[in-house]
Amino acid sequence: MLDKMRNLSRYQRIRAHLVKPARICGLTSLEFSVVLVIISVAAYFLFQGLLFAQAETERRGFEDNCAALERALSYELMSRGTRGESPDNTMLQRENPFQWLSPKPLGYAGAYPAQAAPRPGAWYWDSRRTEVVYLPKVADRIQLSPLGRNGLAKASANEPKKMLEVRLRVVLTGNGHAHLKPVRAFQWQTP
Repeated sequence: MLDKMRNLSRYQRIRAHLVKPARICGLTSLEFSVVLVIISVAAYFLFQGLLFAQAETERRGFEDNCAALERALSYELMSRGTRGESPDNTMLQRENPFQWLSPKPLGYAGAYPAQAAPRPGAWYWDSRRTEVVYLPKVADRIQLSPLGRNGLAKASANEPKKMLEVRLRVVLTGNGHAHLKPVRAFQWQTP
């Protein structure tokens, strides 16, 4: 055996140590499929986390904008009282509350119904019904209370499906504060 080693050239001796078995060089199809399954499961949970984060961001943005509108309404109510203006605060309920916010909330789109197609994630002021209107970005994220007993008619199956709207009405409390009360109860859904 020592004679055979002496007869090999230096290149052949080095090359014998560099060659690795085929098993170490690549993945078998089973190993490859296991890696794909692991990556797929990780991607699924990452995607679910992203959907949850988007839904939570929209919900918090909605609540922040509602709180800002309520503060602006309360400040305007107190300001009118200190200026000695008319104690008829029902006028405040008929005015656009967005006018007292500076800057306007992200997504404020003006009067409702909009001349252009309504945008998901937008805020509107419906002066005809004196209501704040919010159109959610994804309709599945908000569940409205069922129609029927509160006097609202159910939509027929033949009518085209309308975009989901969350409507809020300005309610004045006796202690100088204003709140936005949902016209129809709703609940945020988590994905």
